[in-house]
Amino acid sequence: MRRHALLTFVLAGFTVVAAAACDTTRDDVGGAADSATERGREAGEATRDAARDAGDAMERGAESAGSATSAAATTAAIKSALLADQSIEGTDIDVDTVADTRTVTLTGTVETQAQKTAAERIAKEHAEGYTVVNNLKVQP
Repeated sequence: MRRHALLTFVLAGFTVVAAAACDTTRDDVGGAADSATERGREAGEATRDAARDAGDAMERGAESAGSATSAAATTAAIKSALLADQSIEGTDIDVDTVADTRTVTLTGTVETQAQKTAAERIAKEHAEGYTVVNNLKVQP
């Protein structure tokens, strides 16, 4: 804001010098300086509004990024738990997490119905507050 005030002051100074050089009356110089000051004030208000809008947009972006990060962390936690479980072949299971709908979807193949059930249980344990959709196929 100080920079803006300095710019306004400098512009007003140039207006005064230019007016004096053109042999303009004191009233004309004062009017030009007032006009320059007003235009500077309007530009400052426009800048402030633009900065506020940019800040709001950044806030919305940060919220969205936070959701994506949370979904990625949930996916990683489930996938790690599936791989750690000795009774499930977790490498054939894909885990997709959507933060907006709070949904985790399991896809891929397992060898038994027990593995399919265990994979769903593990996903639910690591995705509290999410709906788990189990689309795993049993292929012995």
